[in-house]
Amino acid sequence: LFFGYCFFPSLISVLLFLIFRKILANNIWSLSLTFLSISASENYPFHKFLLSFVSNMNTRETINIYENFEIMGFPIPAFSIFFFCLVFYLTLKSIKFSRIKIYFITSLWIVMFHIHPVDGFIGNLYWIGLIGILFLQKKVDLNKSDFLILFVIYLLNTFILISQLSFETLIVNNSQTISYYSIIFYFLVPLILIFLCLFLLKIDFYEFSQKFLNIYLMMIVEIILIVLSINGIGFELQMLENRITMFLLHFLYYVPIIYYLSKDEIFYINSINKSSISGKVVIVFYYI
Repeated sequence: LFFGYCFFPSLISVLLFLIFRKILANNIWSLSLTFLSISASENYPFHKFLLSFVSNMNTRETINIYENFEIMGFPIPAFSIFFFCLVFYLTLKSIKFSRIKIYFITSLWIVMFHIHPVDGFIGNLYWIGLIGILFLQKKVDLNKSDFLILFVIYLLNTFILISQLSFETLIVNNSQTISYYSIIFYFLVPLILIFLCLFLLKIDFYEFSQKFLNIYLMMIVEIILIVLSINGIGFELQMLENRITMFLLHFLYYVPIIYYLSKDEIFYINSINKSSISGKVVIVFYYI
């Protein structure tokens, strides 16, 4: 009980705060997002709580009064979420990855497979994509033998997984759909808002792509897994939506927007011409 309901949830809170602060460099926003993350609940989604203020819904029915936080429980989800957040944080700490660090983080992501397969798939697809992009950008120093070693490591792990898991579980026979709410608020809204920020706030695209590469790689991985799962290969969407995505990823997708909209100097520079359409939109963004 101590590890699942106190120790690891506390460590998760610290890691979430460090992840958000690493990107935002803002303690208030980081604390706010951390609080929302650890209080996330499948049975009591935050959007229903907000809707209760503008509808006839009883607010008390949208608040988790009697149940433990969703993040509590050992080893799932407390330890699995802690381990994922820890490894993800390590990938944020470096601009360039040394060969030793690549092998070390690869080993940790592989262990993630054996702690929680769904989170393991998300983490490893993200890590493989990140290494590939950084290699093309010449930010990792890997040669052919390194790639061969990494391939062999993943191949051996695949054989271990085959001996432990039935891959028939990856065939989803039931028809699955994703809610319009998830599509709109987890993907469309953050994408639309960041595109508006890019084009209206004169954001340097190179800085944007380097700073938030990790986040949008995670989004791409999640979208791929959702599409595959809907088409019968992957996981139950309920499992995919109620693990690391609920506690971290869906909040991360809004972090780039918060990062730019919380910078006063950006609005000062872009709101000089208040009569133009873009100037008016910038002013609206400022009050948001």
